[in-house]
Amino acid sequence: LFPTLKVARIRAHAMHYLASIHYLRSGTVKSAAGALQGHRAYSQSVITAPIYLDCAATTPIDPRVREAMLGCLDELFGNAGSRTHQHGLAARRMAEQARDQVAQAAGCGRGEVVFTSGATESNNLAILGLAAHGRVVGARHLVSTAIEHRAVLEPLQRLQQQGFELTLVPVGAGGRVCVEDVIAAVRDDTLLVSVIGTMDDVSRAQTLDAKRPGDLLYILGETRAELGAGEYLQYLGEQREGVGWLGDRVPTVDLELSRACCEAVGGLLDRGLVRTAHAPGPGGLALALVRTALGGRLGVDVDLARLPAAQPLSPAEALYSESGGRFLLSAAADDAAEVERAMEGLPWARIGEVTAAAPAARVCLREGERTLVDEALERLERAWKETLHGV
Repeated sequence: LFPTLKVARIRAHAMHYLASIHYLRSGTVKSAAGALQGHRAYSQSVITAPIYLDCAATTPIDPRVREAMLGCLDELFGNAGSRTHQHGLAARRMAEQARDQVAQAAGCGRGEVVFTSGATESNNLAILGLAAHGRVVGARHLVSTAIEHRAVLEPLQRLQQQGFELTLVPVGAGGRVCVEDVIAAVRDDTLLVSVIGTMDDVSRAQTLDAKRPGDLLYILGETRAELGAGEYLQYLGEQREGVGWLGDRVPTVDLELSRACCEAVGGLLDRGLVRTAHAPGPGGLALALVRTALGGRLGVDVDLARLPAAQPLSPAEALYSESGGRFLLSAAADDAAEVERAMEGLPWARIGEVTAAAPAARVCLREGERTLVDEALERLERAWKETLHGV
């Protein structure tokens, strides 16, 4: 949810506090009071509108998407199904170009891409579309869970009214669906199993929090000099000119490399070799490390000079670049050899380790021998939470 909260900017205090510490150490400002003055002034106005937390349903539109759509609405208004005139043909070419782009991103054939108006229509198409096949082959049993989304439950119940049998697997005391219960519900005449989620075994899912002192920290994926449209330039511009800066090097994604990294992480998760998995987003690696430390109430000691990079990075770029396709991982020291072997051929590095627990926990971010950030976890936690005071 949080990467889209540009208005509320819940992460603002931690981001700005880290930036203030960085400015102080780099000599941009001359005192801690001066470093934090802009941070405090900014914090008084970060929440100016209701906080939107329904991004799983719909999100504010990306300006690039809006620009592309406006062009279609203004110039490509023809019916893509009408092939007897130029307006329809132009609209069809654009639709097919979009289909090819989606297919390339998803790694599938263009004939497998079906455009719908949204998730609800997609669910209905997939579920109700199986009914005829189920009747032909004699498979009339459906399996789902008691906590499934209504967009799935309602078409399943529609089939139930048409003579299909529906089994809803209950959740346990902790609110989780037991994988074994789902498997046990499957029969020879089961047509469909629909369970919300993206993993075949939820017990293997990993959270972003640091787990144990002594665990090794890895970065998988390449960090590039991509501060454009990010939190760092937004803050820097607001402090110096009263309006956030955009920058010219916006984050890009290497689809093939990102897919390979995702597959490597998936393999590590399946084998139980990863204790922490976190994809750095807004605020870059600096904020990802702070989140990992805060979640586990543990410190981290990291050398950013070890980051896999296509070019030399400035301290700000190493800290705050929002390059996509990266993973911050932690693993037990005993598993280091297997973890590193699984990442062979990909850009990766062992960048540090998890350190002492709170109250002694500290976030130490270095570039070789040069210290960029060395701050008590409790102080960062106060800065992180302060933005929500008064909400």
